[in-house]
Amino acid sequence: MATSSKATKDSCMATQPNKGKGAWEGNEKEESVWEEAVRTVRKREKEELERKKKEEQDNKMAERARMQREYEQYGTRRRGMRRSRLNGTAWHGKIS
Repeated sequence: MATSSKATKDSCMATQPNKGKGAWEGNEKEESVWEEAVRTVRKREKEELERKKKEEQDNKMAERARMQREYEQYGTRRRGMRRSRLNGTAWHGKIS
């Protein structure tokens, strides 16, 4: 049995050198895969943050536009009410 485990150990050592440049080749490939995965994740996170920021900005602009429209409508109604009072009429007709 001791010889069979030694043979297995020797075959592993033959495929994965533990000295010199050959020992690092596999690790570099694995490391580059991890680096690429990290870059991909960071890129997706950055895109998500940019999308959320743009969405918030769009919502702010839409809210400002809505408030501006409401303000203009309010001003138009107020001017209309002021003119009708000067003419002696109200929204529902003559003022008694």
